[in-house]
Amino acid sequence: MSEKLRVMVVDVTPAKAGHWLEMNTGNYRREDNARVKRYAFDMKEGKWDLNAETIKFNGSELLDGQHRLRAIVMSEKTVKMVVAYGVDSAENIDIGRPRTVADWLRHEDFPNANNVAAAARNVVTYDKGLWKTTSQGASCSTNQEVIAFAENNKEALIDAVRVAGHGRPLVPQSMLSSVMFIGCGRSLASENDICTWFCNSVGSGESLTAVDPVFHLRKRLLASRSSVTKKMSQYMIKMLTTLAWNKTAKGEQTKALRLTLTGPTKTDPPNVIEVVE
Repeated sequence: MSEKLRVMVVDVTPAKAGHWLEMNTGNYRREDNARVKRYAFDMKEGKWDLNAETIKFNGSELLDGQHRLRAIVMSEKTVKMVVAYGVDSAENIDIGRPRTVADWLRHEDFPNANNVAAAARNVVTYDKGLWKTTSQGASCSTNQEVIAFAENNKEALIDAVRVAGHGRPLVPQSMLSSVMFIGCGRSLASENDICTWFCNSVGSGESLTAVDPVFHLRKRLLASRSSVTKKMSQYMIKMLTTLAWNKTAKGEQTKALRLTLTGPTKTDPPNVIEVVE
């Protein structure tokens, strides 16, 4: 460690962040605008905590922190940051494995944490009106949002993931569980007969007729799995699963799945309630 290394906590104003960004002359990483937006959202919401992550300088050169500083400018908030001066090199920065939402949920004793985390992010994306977008990754929501949502809906999410497990391997468990979570009105999917029948039927294909939406969902997915050149994207699987669910929830029969982009329909037996997007 360099003897000239100095570390201190600094109140970084938007003006100071802008000035420091002018010193970002040697950074070899491209700026990730989606990451900046996520950070800025947390800063605006007051969810950006002071931790040991540092803004790093080597003399007059900014080595690390461009996304955090850009987020301060975007959020127009003053944020406390740990700042390290006299860092010799950027070669060993950011080489550790980042912590994920699933890591946190596993720490909080969530079973099946990977699928619960992915399902929670899907539902947060849905709540933002972005179900029909082709990208539902981290750019649509922050980890803090997803963690808070998972913690507030722990029992129902875990239950939806468990029920959705019967639909494997045709539909990813996290994807199917988010449809079931929304479709059953965010109550326990295991207590909704339509949800349990749908997931079991997706997985087994038993007792289906040629007019059942699940029959045509399975037909499309099986055809995709057997094709070398026409593999279905995760986005298309999500949309077809949503369509098959909506028709099932409304008691509709069909001779084919003609895709229209929508969100899951919520069931409230014996009535069916259409989700308004």
